[in-house]
Amino acid sequence: FEAISAQWLDDKTDWEEQAATEKLAWRRIRDGYRDSLSEMAITYYLHLCLDAVPMPNWFQRDYNLTFSPDEGILLLDLRIPDFSSMTFVKDRDLKFGTKEVPATNKEKLALIERLSAFLAIRFMWELQQVDDDNKLRLIACNGFVVRDDPATGLKRQDVILSVMSNPEALASLKLA
Repeated sequence: FEAISAQWLDDKTDWEEQAATEKLAWRRIRDGYRDSLSEMAITYYLHLCLDAVPMPNWFQRDYNLTFSPDEGILLLDLRIPDFSSMTFVKDRDLKFGTKEVPATNKEKLALIERLSAFLAIRFMWELQQVDDDNKLRLIACNGFVVRDDPATGLKRQDVILSVMSNPEALASLKLA
């Protein structure tokens, strides 16, 4: 028991030291944002905040931030998953229960549009949430998909949506 207790205390001490180091690093990053040390300091802070947003495992975190300090404009280039290769189903009501059936192409396209727009708006909303010093006057997002081009067999990147908003409009959204 004493050996286990001693190991636990060592692990606890190591964890507390690591936590203190990370907390200090985070404060430096946040202070760089608050002091507007550079465009890079601001985008680095915002990027780390986006990295902390919980997302499903299937979501590939691939985004780039560009900030124009003079205008207060932040551009988010966000990779949207290629939903087109996924199978979508819906429930059909039967006399005794329900049955899963494939969604029609029209329903699938409508759902893909909504999911893609939701992801873009969610990330934009998250950015305005962490902008404590109101540095952002406009947030724009280009959502892109990376897919195989059936004509060439090569990967290609297509921008599928562009949206922009001021932070006040985003703040009023209820995304719960």
